[in-house]
Amino acid sequence: MQDFSTKWLERIATLPSRYVRPVGSVRFIPQIDGLRFLALYQVLFFHAALRGQRAFDSSIATNKGLSAWLSHGTAGVELFFFISGFIVSAPFIAGKSVNWSDFVWKRISRIHPPYFITLVIFFVALLIYTPGPEAQAFHHDTSPLWQSFAASCFYLHGLIFNVSPRINPPLWSLEIEMQFYLIFPAIIYSYLLIKNFFVRIIFSAIVILLSGIFHAGAGVLWKGFDYTVISYFYMFVSGMAVCDIVNRFDFMNRADSVLFDVFCLIGFLGFIGGGIFYNASKVDTLLYFGGFMFRMSAIILLFFGAIRGRISRKIFAIPWLAFLGSACYSIYLTHVPLMQLLAVLFAKIFPPTSQFNAWLWGWVLLIPCVTACGVIFHIYVERVFMDHRWPKIFWNKYLS
Repeated sequence: MQDFSTKWLERIATLPSRYVRPVGSVRFIPQIDGLRFLALYQVLFFHAALRGQRAFDSSIATNKGLSAWLSHGTAGVELFFFISGFIVSAPFIAGKSVNWSDFVWKRISRIHPPYFITLVIFFVALLIYTPGPEAQAFHHDTSPLWQSFAASCFYLHGLIFNVSPRINPPLWSLEIEMQFYLIFPAIIYSYLLIKNFFVRIIFSAIVILLSGIFHAGAGVLWKGFDYTVISYFYMFVSGMAVCDIVNRFDFMNRADSVLFDVFCLIGFLGFIGGGIFYNASKVDTLLYFGGFMFRMSAIILLFFGAIRGRISRKIFAIPWLAFLGSACYSIYLTHVPLMQLLAVLFAKIFPPTSQFNAWLWGWVLLIPCVTACGVIFHIYVERVFMDHRWPKIFWNKYLS
C-alpha cells in the first residue's frame, strides 16, 4: 500500500514536466501561463468564497457585508482577455505568415469540443437535479433549460437572454472571447495598416479610452451590452498594444531588472485592490470608469513585471504555477458547477458558522477539489484537442 501511495505521489509531482503545453506558432513563455494561473485563481477565490457564504446564508448578496470586500472575479477575467489579445496578435505583429483558415480552425477545434462536452454533462445533470436558492445565477432567468442550452451551444446566451448562462454562469466570458476571435481578422488587419509603430500605440490608446468611456455608459442603456466584445474591447486592445511594444523593443530577451519586480508588486496590489473596488465603483459611472482603467493599468504593470522582473520572472515560471495556468481552461470550464455540488454536500457535513469562516471554508474545501477535477479533465479531455489534427488522428485510430 505504501509503495502504491509513493508511486502516485511521484506521478503527481511530475505532472508539470510530463504535460508541458504544446508549442504553437508562438514560442512557449512559462510566465504567460503563470499569469493565467493568477487570473484563474483570482476567479476561483472569488467563487469559492461566494459558495461558502451562501452555504452559511444564501440571502447574502455580493455587495453586502464582508462580501463587498471580496476581490471580484471580473479582475481575473480582464486579465484573461488581456492575455488573449496579446497571444492571438503575437504572430501577426511579429510579421509571421499566418493562414487564416488554419488560424480559425485551430482556435475552434481546440476551444469548442471541451466546452461542448462540459455543456452537455452539466445540462444533463441539471435535468436530473434542480439547484436551490444558493445557485443564484441559475434562477436569474426563467426560460426553459433547453433554450439556455441551445443558446450556449452557439455562444449566444448573454446576447439573447441578457444574463449569464444558466448551465455554467462563468462561460459568459468565453462567449465574449469567441466574439473577439470572429472579429479579430478585421481588427488586426486594420491595426497593421498603420505602418508607424508610435502612431499605432497612440491609436490604440485612443481606442482604449473611447472603449472605456463607452463601456462605462452603454451598460446603463442596454443590459445585454455587458455580454458583447465591445464591453471589454479595451482589455483585448491593451493586450495587442503591449504585444506590439514587447515585439518592438524585444522585451522577452532583455536583462532582468529589480525595477520590474517593483512594477510587478504594484501591478499585483492594483489588480487585487481593483477587484475589491469593483462593487463600490458600480454606484457611479465615473468611479466605474476609473476602476476598470485602474485595473487595466495594474495588469499591464503586472505583465511587464512578470516577464522582466529578476524575482517575478522566476516566480511566474514556477513549473506548478505554469502547469496549472496551462490547465486554466479546463479548470475554468468545470469549477462553478463542481463548486456548487460540493458546497451543498459539504454544508450538510460541517456547515460554516460565520461569513468569514465561510470564506475560509470555501477556499480550503472547494478550491483543491475543483483544481484536481479540472486537471484530470485537462489531461484526459482538453489535451486531446490541443493538436488541431485530432479529427484525423481520431479517425485513423478508431474508425479507419
